[in-house]
Amino acid sequence: MSKVLIDPGHGGIDDGATGFGIKEKDRNLVMAKAIARELRLQGVQAVLTREDDKSILLADRIALEHKEKPDCFISCHMDAAAETASGMTIWVHSKADNVIWNWALDVMNELKAVGFTTNRAQSVSRGYPGSPSSDYYVNRETVSPSMLIEFGFITNQNNLNEHIEHCTEYAKAVAKAVCRFIGVEYKEANSDGDGKSNCAACCRTCPKVEKFQQGMDAERTRADQAEAKLQYLKDYLNR
Repeated sequence: MSKVLIDPGHGGIDDGATGFGIKEKDRNLVMAKAIARELRLQGVQAVLTREDDKSILLADRIALEHKEKPDCFISCHMDAAAETASGMTIWVHSKADNVIWNWALDVMNELKAVGFTTNRAQSVSRGYPGSPSSDYYVNRETVSPSMLIEFGFITNQNNLNEHIEHCTEYAKAVAKAVCRFIGVEYKEANSDGDGKSNCAACCRTCPKVEKFQQGMDAERTRADQAEAKLQYLKDYLNR
């Protein structure tokens, strides 16, 4: 079975960047879990470096990558700068070959197809900001093909809103490109044989949907009780 290791950046005592009262570590975890969910729907084994809000050293993330030996590694982050800065960026190793470079371009093209606010001309880069011969730790120390994705600027209101509102769409975009890279046929998991929407598999694991359904069930019960009382009064008055 194909395997992908997904790394939600920061966590625990390390909040990462913040914007508009939102912590990067929280958005990174949401995005990483969304990508994992989409990959699992394709039959890909998705492993996360952290499943909750806990501190984890970079060295421990890499140790897990060495242990799991995934087909590829993706680290999820959000950028931070002035509020005017916007856009997504993918970083690969400074010496990444054309195979990895083209994979990164494919991921970015899928993300662009979903759409996001950007004022950046360059969206895929080798190395490290301001130092193309240096590398992010997670790109430098991993053995498997890797990338670090900055899913927009948490300090930009539009990017943050897009990250929240289109998280599932971005996750699907990444999953499509990852599947092509590791040789797994991507299938639209949320449609049935007639092409109609069918998100039951996803919804069964969605806490928000479950809470909504519980509310609907409670409303239905109250409605049934009210109808029964009304019918009792009608029968009583017609005696």
